[in-house]
Amino acid sequence: MGGWVLFRCETLAQALAWYAALAGQAAGDAARHPVAEYLDPLGATAIVAGVLGAAPLARRLGDWRDAVAANGGIAAVAVLSADTLWLALVAVAACAWLAAGTYNPFIYFRF
Repeated sequence: MGGWVLFRCETLAQALAWYAALAGQAAGDAARHPVAEYLDPLGATAIVAGVLGAAPLARRLGDWRDAVAANGGIAAVAVLSADTLWLALVAVAACAWLAAGTYNPFIYFRF
């Protein structure tokens, strides 16, 4: 990770400031809001999703889905279609989030 700093920084002083930040030795607003320094909305969403996914309710819902799918019939088709639709929506949301990210220039344009 330290090697990428050299590609990004324009001066040695700027690179040393980055290395200090990577080591946790940089000054900033972290002293006032230590949690806010590391927890952004995406991180908070991931934590909430992890807690909900680890809850017993999620396991019971999965067991119910598997039981309905094993019985066959219209209910099985509906459950499997809902699974497919959910995965497709998550894939589209992930692609949209990646596409809406900040501009990332070619890494070697200054090399």
